Amino acid sequence: MRVLEIGTGTGWNAGLLTARLGSGCVTSLEVDEEVAARASENLRRHGLHPKVVCTDGTLGHADDAPYDRIIATAGVRTVPPTWLAQTRPHGVVVAPWGTYFSNQEALVRLTVAEDGTASGPFLQFVEFMTVRSHRRTGPRCTGDGPVGPTSRSGCGRRRSRT
Repeated sequence: MRVLEIGTGTGWNAGLLTARLGSGCVTSLEVDEEVAARASENLRRHGLHPKVVCTDGTLGHADDAPYDRIIATAGVRTVPPTWLAQTRPHGVVVAPWGTYFSNQEALVRLTVAEDGTASGPFLQFVEFMTVRSHRRTGPRCTGDGPVGPTSRSGCGRRRSRT
């Protein structure tokens, strides 16, 4: 079985997968160079040698595709089409999935069909760090003054009832 992991982190999951499947069967993607280097060193120190690639995990890794499994250890807001394209028919994609309207995520297990589409159930609520390209950013307050016009209203004041 060939597995692509999205989000190497410390290397823990890649290590477990490699111990089970062998070094040539596991590719792990990490967007942060320092994190990828540290994970590779952690894995080498324990005699484990999966392929760790520093890249944006939402792009997948076509060089070693197709995969039997893609396992994301970082939340997504949409399932990247590259993941489905790089998973063989009847292969499985597991990822924490959520919307931009909440921080809550659910673990989704998708089975890829012959035509490249995928479907499957939500398994349980989870919470993972979201992949960088799926994070929403908004205006930030720097502390140098108000962000925009302000007004005074009764909102937020508590009235005592006697």
